[in-house]
Amino acid sequence: GQFCNAQDECEAGEPQMPLPTMSGPPPTGPMTMPTDPTETSGTVTTLDPSTSTTSADESSSSTTAAADSSSSGDACGYQNCTDLDILLVVDNSESMFQWLGPLANSLGALFDLFIERLDPVCSFHIGLANSEQMPASNTAECQYPGALLQRFGDCDGSQDDPAYFSNEDGTPADVFTDLQCMILMQGLNGDSDERMLDAMLGALDPANSAEGQCNAGFRRPDADLIILYVSDENDPTPMDEQDTVADLFIEYVDPTRTAFIAAVGDPANKDPACIWTPDGEGEGSGAETPTALSGFLALSGIPLAQQARVDICEDTIYEFETAFGSFDAVCE
Repeated sequence: GQFCNAQDECEAGEPQMPLPTMSGPPPTGPMTMPTDPTETSGTVTTLDPSTSTTSADESSSSTTAAADSSSSGDACGYQNCTDLDILLVVDNSESMFQWLGPLANSLGALFDLFIERLDPVCSFHIGLANSEQMPASNTAECQYPGALLQRFGDCDGSQDDPAYFSNEDGTPADVFTDLQCMILMQGLNGDSDERMLDAMLGALDPANSAEGQCNAGFRRPDADLIILYVSDENDPTPMDEQDTVADLFIEYVDPTRTAFIAAVGDPANKDPACIWTPDGEGEGSGAETPTALSGFLALSGIPLAQQARVDICEDTIYEFETAFGSFDAVCE
């Protein structure tokens, strides 16, 4: 298999420039989302859509499914995607405080991209997981890697609701309003040892979506899958275990029907504010090169046209629009 090499690792110990607008300790309570700026910037890496593995027969089959899935007689679906499962895996560790500004500024535009694609589909499920090994806000039996965050009362939900959002909760716009609330309200007190890949696998494990389990009903084998992964640190999964993570992923999902969008560190960005500088306590400043994620993706079976990355080291807003070409590649 392919693995990331040592050349991907970040340089350490270089001077670190603080972000001018983000200072002080991480917030522990509700956060107010800044207004959207008019100026946008960002770097997105996408690959040639011609590498997509979707065949004409698959497209024909999906189009027929879209027509058959409609209860009104009108075909539903976004291109050839009729039913969509969306998993957001968002780092909630202390170091993410430095990116709170651009992340909060970006949520509106990011969610608009999702809403545009979800409005015509037959059904959708949206789950949120974070980097905590035992999500502290969940009930005791649902504190394990990959347990979706249970709904917050302050975000128009309760722990008695399903742990994921769906079209039964309202329009996509309604759902993303509540989801935005949850992302900002969860705080930034998560584990400093961010097990993002474990959280992703746990959320996709069919056993955890079985009846009576914490994620009951979330993951549907027949639905196309979109994963949004946001973290400023490298996952601690060792290089010699990346193939195991990939094997489990392929067992749980169909990689050819999966899009993976990551907002992570870019090793090509040599801005001093982006160079990872450890603080000696498991956190740091800047953005660490996501070596483990790169190794996993190389082995995951997800077509290159369905993978995209956004540089997390932006001080204003993240440009997700081009990255959503990977979403469209799945549905085409």
